[in-house]
Amino acid sequence: MVINTNALQQQLIRLLRAQEEGTKGLHGAIEKVTDAIRVQERKNGRRRIRQPGCSNPIYYGWKRSGPVMKDGKVSEEEDPRVMLTKAMEDVASDRVFQAREVFEKAEAAYKQHTREVQDDYLVMRHYHRYGIEELKRKYTASERVRKEIASDANWKRLSDVQQITTWYRKEGGGWHTAKIEGAVDAPAFELVALLRETDLWHKWIPKVLGVGLQSSEALHVPERTRIDMGCELSLPWPLSNRDLCLYVEAIDALDLEKKQVALLIEDSQKAPPPRNGVVRAHVKESGCFLTPYYENNPLRTYCQFLIRIDVKIETLPSWLLDAVFRNMAFLLLYQIRNAVKLTSHEDYKSRYNHPKSPFYGWLRSRIKSQLPEQGSILPAADDKYTDPLAGLDALLMCSLTAGPSVAAVLVLCATVTAC
Repeated sequence: MVINTNALQQQLIRLLRAQEEGTKGLHGAIEKVTDAIRVQERKNGRRRIRQPGCSNPIYYGWKRSGPVMKDGKVSEEEDPRVMLTKAMEDVASDRVFQAREVFEKAEAAYKQHTREVQDDYLVMRHYHRYGIEELKRKYTASERVRKEIASDANWKRLSDVQQITTWYRKEGGGWHTAKIEGAVDAPAFELVALLRETDLWHKWIPKVLGVGLQSSEALHVPERTRIDMGCELSLPWPLSNRDLCLYVEAIDALDLEKKQVALLIEDSQKAPPPRNGVVRAHVKESGCFLTPYYENNPLRTYCQFLIRIDVKIETLPSWLLDAVFRNMAFLLLYQIRNAVKLTSHEDYKSRYNHPKSPFYGWLRSRIKSQLPEQGSILPAADDKYTDPLAGLDALLMCSLTAGPSVAAVLVLCATVTAC
């Protein structure tokens, strides 16, 4: 038997309207009615649609009114319900900047429509509350990293060598922050392949007298755009080895006028305890922005890193810190620049040309869609790949690209700093 939920829906609307008008203390009642509606929907066999890569389902809403009309025609562009749905689909695809822009338009537009449309919008916004909170969190974190990278305030410029510029800032409490910028003469596909293949890092991350990368692994991959990753760094006696456990999520801004990919980095909350004798280093509020097709050159990618790290060494003289970060920052991009050519070797080609590699097949389709100049020079795959998520835009770098790429940067930072 199908149970009519209209009475519960009307009760929910009354509560949401009262809350919108400023009435306090309604959260418990709203959640109670929401749970009751959810129970009835399950009994009626109704399911909300879950989008791949999204931690919350997309709720397309029940509509009390018909479509929004303009000049006698249906106008989805004017419909705040359509805007909200589009914003949540963008959040599911990690297109955070575009999602925020669409959501703000929806918020500004919904009160200009009929009461029935407003009621629909309030219900949909309520069901999307967790997605909206996720949008606000990701946008705030992305903007914080972007503004830090763009700012000149309180930074000490360390060097500008071979078009690699580095800055340093001491935060106090053991925290050190570095900012690194420079171009890499490589298309996005090759740069991604270099950084993604974690077990091949030993081919290009320097290790001198036993000092360097000891091991690295993915700890947890909750979604395609997120990864928890751990790596251990070997250091010379009398220093103990350090490990880093990172949570990385990638944000797609390839659909904006300035096409970029943002990587946000924090300490992992799913990190296992460090091995005996190993000291855990920490990272917070870090990230990077990658800009493909730099200076209208499909063979260049501009890299901007912000690294805030505590390697758990109590005191370092300022002259040593300057030398460490000056050399570390230059070494980072210098090594990447020189190592990109390794992607033409068979150990890389056998991976990105594999006909059953879902990641590289999907990466090709994404680059061809948003970076056609780079798409035309992609290495040929052994077989044609059909994207299983066609129609759902995703980000240029999935979680297994974002995690290792940032971890590689932090490995170099922590190793050189600790030494």
